Amino acid sequence: MWPANSPDLNPIETIWSEMKDCIREQLGIRITAGGIWEIVKDEWLKYPIERINHHIMSMHSHIEAYIADGGGNSFNH
Repeated sequence: MWPANSPDLNPIETIWSEMKDCIREQLGIRITAGGIWEIVKDEWLKYPIERINHHIMSMHSHIEAYIADGGGNSFNH
């Protein structure tokens, strides 16, 4: 596995996962391309900068865990 391609080491993967949960709850009747786009934009604008910073600041511990695990990918576990 190439570390640069590992979802474990990319904060946007965790952010997107959290946003997808919120988006999935809102789809309902607005499940058109335009409706989905509006929901995604709204969720991105609402996503707290503190959460983004948290994911970025936790990268050091993710990298240490990645190394300790021998480079294994735990993103989809």
